[in-house]
Amino acid sequence: MAPGQIVGLLGGNGAGKSTLLKNLCGLLTPAAGKISIAGSEVATARCRIGYVAQTFGLYEDLSVSENLEFYGRAYGLSRSVALERVEASLTRFRLTDRRRDRTGALSHGWRQRVAMASALLHQPAVLLLDEASAGLDPAARRYAWRVMEEEAALGVAVFTGTHHLDEAARCHSVVFLNAGRVAGCGPYSELSASLEAHFERMP
Repeated sequence: MAPGQIVGLLGGNGAGKSTLLKNLCGLLTPAAGKISIAGSEVATARCRIGYVAQTFGLYEDLSVSENLEFYGRAYGLSRSVALERVEASLTRFRLTDRRRDRTGALSHGWRQRVAMASALLHQPAVLLLDEASAGLDPAARRYAWRVMEEEAALGVAVFTGTHHLDEAARCHSVVFLNAGRVAGCGPYSELSASLEAHFERMP
């Protein structure tokens, strides 16, 4: 996973995408072996990783700005830097008018924006997303991809889980998981025929 690249982690439900992403960000410990990310073992690289969980991991009783400030501080930013970046994130993600809204009252698409803003506050080198577009309407899905592409253009390595072939085709490369194992890896153009055949066989 190189800086400035978007890598798609493709697989059906239960293929192991979420488990792998949780291992990569340190939420789970691998059963065997070691993981190196951003040039270091996960335990020492966490401050360089941004993670957007499938269920977002936001505090629903906090306001949008309170969630952002909390995550900024949790990632080790000083209060002054955290507040400065919160303001910038509210503007970037068009959340300024919703800054005082209770996060749990937001629609799925707006909560996803808050989650992505939270994961990017500390300007990570690696961004991990667990099916960031799941459950989103077409406009919100396009917005999520625009953010990923913007981050990649800034040199961030983006690793996104998906079970959509059209999303995999937008990635620089694809890792195909099947039953917890890597069944293919490379540019989508080289894997497209086998991937399409695999998903057509699925019930």
